Amino acid sequence: MKDENAGKFIIGTGILLLLMIFTYHITVLTKLFFLMEILYLLVVFALITTGFYIIFRKRFQGRFEELKKELYNLTPDEIKVYDLIKKKIPLRKICKKTRIPKIKVKKILDNIQEKGLVKISNKGQIKILE
Repeated sequence: MKDENAGKFIIGTGILLLLMIFTYHITVLTKLFFLMEILYLLVVFALITTGFYIIFRKRFQGRFEELKKELYNLTPDEIKVYDLIKKKIPLRKICKKTRIPKIKVKKILDNIQEKGLVKISNKGQIKILE
């Protein structure tokens, strides 16, 4: 929610600057001020674009994760493990939270890696999830 409020603030600031530019443009019409007006418009555009990005980022990111799960046809257990992997939780905690045996979790991790969702590299006896 904080991101959404920040986005609204940035958009509001951009619109306020836009109004200031147009009122300034009405009062002074010279070529030097035309270049400054273009610069101001670019700044306003950047502010408004950033505001919209901040507001809608989480909505699109959540939907993207759902589509990714549907696309790769993950089983319910694979979805549970995949959601915990994103939080970078150790294997023991994954087993405790999902109540899935360690061997099955390892098989699930191998399946998820084969589907290309996660890259697992071994460092000694420790598996690093990327």
